[in-house]
Amino acid sequence: DELLAVETERQGGPNKARSRNGNQFYTDKSGALFLDPGTDCHLCDGGGEGSILSEQCDIRTDAEECPATQNSDINDEGAVDENEGAENSNTSMAAFRHVALMSAVPLVAAELMGLDSSRNDTLRVIKDIFLAKDEGEYVCGWHVDDHGFWPAQASSPGINAWITVDDLPPGPGGTFAVAVGSHSARWRMDAHRAIGSVMTYPQNGFKDAEDMVKSRPGEGTCNLKTAAPETNEKMEDSKRIYDLKKGDVIFHERWLFHRTVPFDREVVHNQKIRRWGYKGGYEKEPPPPLMKRRYSIRYGPGSSIVIKGWGTEPSVLWNKNNAGKTADEVSENDGPWYPRSWPGISCNEIEGIGELVEKRFAVVEERKKERMKAMKMHLKELKEEEREKRTLAYNNKR
Repeated sequence: DELLAVETERQGGPNKARSRNGNQFYTDKSGALFLDPGTDCHLCDGGGEGSILSEQCDIRTDAEECPATQNSDINDEGAVDENEGAENSNTSMAAFRHVALMSAVPLVAAELMGLDSSRNDTLRVIKDIFLAKDEGEYVCGWHVDDHGFWPAQASSPGINAWITVDDLPPGPGGTFAVAVGSHSARWRMDAHRAIGSVMTYPQNGFKDAEDMVKSRPGEGTCNLKTAAPETNEKMEDSKRIYDLKKGDVIFHERWLFHRTVPFDREVVHNQKIRRWGYKGGYEKEPPPPLMKRRYSIRYGPGSSIVIKGWGTEPSVLWNKNNAGKTADEVSENDGPWYPRSWPGISCNEIEGIGELVEKRFAVVEERKKERMKAMKMHLKELKEEEREKRTLAYNNKR
């Protein structure tokens, strides 16, 4: 609730937040785990009496590796107690970090990926994002996440933990659909080529914004229905929409195709009637907004390779030499851009989150704005070129 209110205010109020073209969500906030930095210091206090840590011990998701002392924040399952962390936080925003790094969620993700601490495997958060779907009709079609939402090379595996913040019954819409088996289907590469997914990107990425706009294959991340109708139909045939309760988690493989489900238009219509009734004095209370929230955490092994080439990935915007390195190397040597969540969280990284936010994020945001500006310019040029071609073709037919 707090983050949704902050994001609504940042966008200029609810009316402006809703009036956006080509954006399927009311709000999408990347890097939610970096909010409210510096509130977990009690977890990394150097190992005094009653601390859960010793000087040599990271917080472990395996309680045997890092035995708790008398004031332990580690629960019986070996994960840090989220309630304990919340009590020591200045705001509820830190809950995102607790879920992403210190709950049972990364334990499940590590097990699904077959990671083994005896091989020095690690699990890291490659990207996390808070999303709120409103009554807007537009949604992105069947897709896999591009580099903006999963900034690791296509050779890097991953697990997405999709966590419901609200109840999501399948009937009204506003929920999430997966195409079961699409990650391994024989026709999957037809879908990847049709939308120009990261599977089809050059190994070293794109040179600049113009190269990305003009050289990227396919018809765009969200456009499978028009780019490959038959493949889209196969996705629909394998579609599954779950009846989800608040707090449920869907774990799915990085390359599983998925899409947002829009609200049923009759539900939207009835909501508008109720709003009009309230404004006219016929309803005593305003209807609750049509808003379904979720929190998505994209986990990858520490060996995941950070994307190469032109883009807007924060760690690379800060230091271009981070491109092509592993998430372990970047986080251990240049700050916790990809925080470790298994087999334990690093105190150095937790303490480094504050510095990352306070000293680097503003610089990165300005650099990102410049790149987005360049991207929009070239997209506008491309649309003008396409319009001219259509006009020329029409005139030739006449």
